[in-house]
Amino acid sequence: MEKSVVERIFDNVHKSYDSFLNFATFGLINKWQNQLISATDLKGYVLDIGTGTGEIVRKLREKDKECFIYAVDLSFNMLKTAKNKVSDEKILYIRANALKLPFKNSSLDNDFLFSCI
Repeated sequence: MEKSVVERIFDNVHKSYDSFLNFATFGLINKWQNQLISATDLKGYVLDIGTGTGEIVRKLREKDKECFIYAVDLSFNMLKTAKNKVSDEKILYIRANALKLPFKNSSLDNDFLFSCI
């Protein structure tokens, strides 16, 4: 399977992505992520689409040790970076396109969509 342009871009920037995002958001990214997570009632099975380098997964795991997290991203290198940050038996890292998710309808309790954060 040939890589898409988006996949190639994110595969190439995975090492500097966190620094770039912090710079591009004037340091507000952590505040936004923390506000989002604190406003979320975690339970059961959680889906993080666009996992990237795993910052949301790391923060979710800090908030709740029991929920099962499906971390989905198109970029293999982003997922590898995320897994290096948080490796846990209750986190499944999945390389998939957000438009073609490998889940049955109503099989998840919470959905997160982070295409830009």
